[in-house]
Amino acid sequence: MERIEDRVKEIISTELGIEMDKVHLNSNFTQDLGVDSLEIMQLLISLEEEFNIKIPDKDIETLATVGDLIQYINDRAKKDVF
Repeated sequence: MERIEDRVKEIISTELGIEMDKVHLNSNFTQDLGVDSLEIMQLLISLEEEFNIKIPDKDIETLATVGDLIQYINDRAKKDVF
């Protein structure tokens, strides 16, 4: 999971222009990082491409923090492998 965590944080930093030291597991996208819904959608598209997964619209609203997103991708990656 560490590789996924590091890569997700790196993509968040790069895509959203947020310094890496501000991206923590408990960082809320809208409240702590100031990300709007369009930026979140762009971020999710990049993550879908990076990890070769699909994030259904119904799941997006459950991904409030960086940790939520990392756990979601980790869970999806495990399901896709097995």
